[in-house]
Formats: sequence, structure tokens, C-alpha cells
Amino acid sequence: MIAVASPPVLLVEDDHDIRGLLRHRLARWPLEIVEAASGEIALEMARAQRPALIVLDILLPGIDGWEVLRRLRGDPQLADVPVVIVSIVDDPGEDDRPEVQGYLQKPFRAAAVDHLFGELLGDIDPEGRADHSKGGP
Repeated sequence: MIAVASPPVLLVEDDHDIRGLLRHRLARWPLEIVEAASGEIALEMARAQRPALIVLDILLPGIDGWEVLRRLRGDPQLADVPVVIVSIVDDPGEDDRPEVQGYLQKPFRAAAVDHLFGELLGDIDPEGRADHSKGGP
């Protein structure tokens, strides 16, 4: 499970509306969210801020999400940062994407997003306190 504190979550999505939906779903957790609309900017931000989690679209302007993921995994400072893919592209299956912690296919349901982020970030009780009983910090 990912610690719910700084560093931030990097949201990489070129569609403003999808970024807004994901930001809304992530609002349950006390997170700083930083955003990038292209792969190049995402890599710069990842290197500068070393995020706790990257939410990555595949179809991006410039370099695509698969190339961003390849570069992240090739960078010793970023290789272990958890990545969740969010894309309209069909999930290739776990055998073809072993380096990611989750895959959400668009259009996604809020329950699917909440479930995956709950697994990674921990549950939040009604008072907004994190439940780290799943073994995290």
C-alpha cells in the first residue's frame, strides 16, 4: 500500500474532463495531485517530484504512455514508482503489463476506480481518516 502523504500523485492524462473525474475520485485521500497533459511533461515532473503514484493514460500527444512507462522503468530513481494505467485501449492482460499496479479501461465506473485506488492507497473512513489495516503505514 502507498503511504498517503507527500510526495504527490502524478495524474497523466491529456483529456481535461477525464483528469477532473480522476481528481474527483482521488479527493477521498489527503493527497497532493499534480497533473501533466503529455508524456514529456510527465517524465519531467516525475523526475523533479518522484511521485508516490503515477496514473498514466496510454494515448498521449508526443510520446505515448507505453513509452513513458518504459522510460520510468529504465530510470533507477523512478523504476519502483507504482503506475496505474487508465486508457481506452483494451487491457493487454497481466502477462503483457507486469510493471503496473492496475489497469482501468475507459469508460470506467466510479466503483472500479475507488476499488483500485482503495487497494493502493487504503480505505478512508467517514471522518476522512485513512485505514491502513491492510498492512500499510
